Amino acid sequence: MASLDKIFFLLGLLCVLILPERTSSVALNSSVVDYGCEGCLQGQTIVAMYLANDYTINEAAKLKMESMGLTYDCNDPVKAVPECFAYSNWNKGVVGDLSNRIFSKLGAKVIVKTKANFTSQSKALYDGPSSFTRCVYEVAVKNVDVCIGNFWETNERRRLATFTSSFDLDAMFLVSAPKNGVGSGSTSDFNPSDLLAIFKPFTPAVWGITVAFFFATAVFMWILEAGIDTVNENFSHEDDQRWSISGFLMSLWLSFMGYVGGSHAHTATRWPSRMILLGYGFLLYITVSSYTANLASFMVNKASVPSLINSIADTGKKGVNVCVLDAMATLLYNFVPQEQVVGFDVIGPAIEGIYSGRCGAVVIGRDYYKQYILAEKISFNVCKDPSDTKGYEKCQNPAISSTKIELDCKCKDLTKDPTECTQDCPDYRKYCELLTIADSTFQVSVPTGFPVAREFVDHISAAIVNFRLDGTIDRLFKQYIDEKFVPVCTSNAESDSLALDLFSLAGTYVISGGLMVIGLVLGVIETFVKKKQASDSSDSNSQKEEEVPTGVARRGFEPEKEKRQELKELGMMDVDNDENGSVKKDIQLLSQKMSEILQELKDLKFQTENIQAKGSNHVADGGLVIASRMNDHRTG
Repeated sequence: MASLDKIFFLLGLLCVLILPERTSSVALNSSVVDYGCEGCLQGQTIVAMYLANDYTINEAAKLKMESMGLTYDCNDPVKAVPECFAYSNWNKGVVGDLSNRIFSKLGAKVIVKTKANFTSQSKALYDGPSSFTRCVYEVAVKNVDVCIGNFWETNERRRLATFTSSFDLDAMFLVSAPKNGVGSGSTSDFNPSDLLAIFKPFTPAVWGITVAFFFATAVFMWILEAGIDTVNENFSHEDDQRWSISGFLMSLWLSFMGYVGGSHAHTATRWPSRMILLGYGFLLYITVSSYTANLASFMVNKASVPSLINSIADTGKKGVNVCVLDAMATLLYNFVPQEQVVGFDVIGPAIEGIYSGRCGAVVIGRDYYKQYILAEKISFNVCKDPSDTKGYEKCQNPAISSTKIELDCKCKDLTKDPTECTQDCPDYRKYCELLTIADSTFQVSVPTGFPVAREFVDHISAAIVNFRLDGTIDRLFKQYIDEKFVPVCTSNAESDSLALDLFSLAGTYVISGGLMVIGLVLGVIETFVKKKQASDSSDSNSQKEEEVPTGVARRGFEPEKEKRQELKELGMMDVDNDENGSVKKDIQLLSQKMSEILQELKDLKFQTENIQAKGSNHVADGGLVIASRMNDHRTG
């Protein structure tokens, strides 16, 4: 029995060691679920609330209502037709097509609701303008299982319900009214301010510093090169004047001509001057290149106009209100003072807030930006009643109808262009005048998904991930957004910040100024050294003159005096010029006399040769002729 007990003990121990591993393996296998499988929710029911917009479209209901003479609106419980409540009909638009594919893949039975089915429970919890946020409350109180629409996943909504994996990341755009206000007309017309457009590449401060460098260069070159002890072709020395006013004006003109020509126009004869021109040349190289490049940008963007703001920070500085969908208002508080953020129910009225004077800018998502601002191929309703303080899609007073805005309409006379029938199409492409602001400090993107009940979040998220990985979602955006909404407007804002400021050219000014200062210092040193050398040389010459004996000095001057006396006797130096005549005149007279003597000697030589040829008897006569000639020169 003891042996049998040992056997059972060993078997029990073996079971303890083996069974947990097997049990753990079975538990792990049973926990692995393919949430994105075909027909995973077969037999289950999902209550889905569809929020109709340009992303979620029921084409069948639209056709049915139009055939009945009704405006398409599945959100109106009075107008809604049975086609509004079949999920398979919500198959157009990015979100409608995607949701249809998800529910078809999962195999669930879908009960459709719209905004017409909002409950009093959600109304009691949320009284804001956003129907999207209110739908999230419907999920929170378990009236619906999922909301179908392009829902931004904000912090407020995340606190109310879980969200599926995102099917998009929506980038935000900042759009501004023109500086002169909307409806201010075309910018292609001439404006007197256009005459000053050539100065726009630099800010006034940059122009001021640059002109100061022109004057500094002119002064430095005038000081160093316009002295009477220098020879410079740029400066004259009338009346032996050092640093004359005319010389300064010439230097100033050369300085400005250097900027216009792109290279210095001064001539340098000294190293200090060359150093100053090196600094000035560097300034010219950088500023002229920068000016040319920036001016080209301004000229290319001639069609663009100044915007009311140049950045999100300008809204606070200038007190400009910003319109935005109510769901994004809290996020915008990080950039704009809260009292300047104006929330709206839908995006169309938010943009119209610029035209109603409620704001000067609007923050809008990427795809809305393409539809409303660039393509303008859309229509919507907005309350324009002056007594209505909201300006939402529907007026606060039910008795007042909203106004339809048609950005892309057609004239009643189909042969005319919409621009020719302003009465029929008053809003045709009016958003083309709005300006997009490129602001590096405002880079905001928000994930987009579906708010959903927890029991369905894994299945719907898995389906979204699968459609994202196989490229389905990208194809849907291309089909319903990119190909449908082709840009017809350009939205370029001319920003004052494009002009180069002092900080952009600070290095140039420091280097150029430093080189000029070095040149000026070298000029001062050179002048001091020359004066010192001249003083030493003068003292040395005086000392030498004092050391020369009187007799030696007199003997040194006697030969020179004898030469001058002989020139007087020969008539080669005027007596009156002995003391007061100019050296130049003596040299000219001497040169003339020497030329005459040389010519006479040639003639005498020729005559002498002839006399020798005739015979020795004529030698005496030849001598007399020569003597006679020499006597004529003495008396002449």
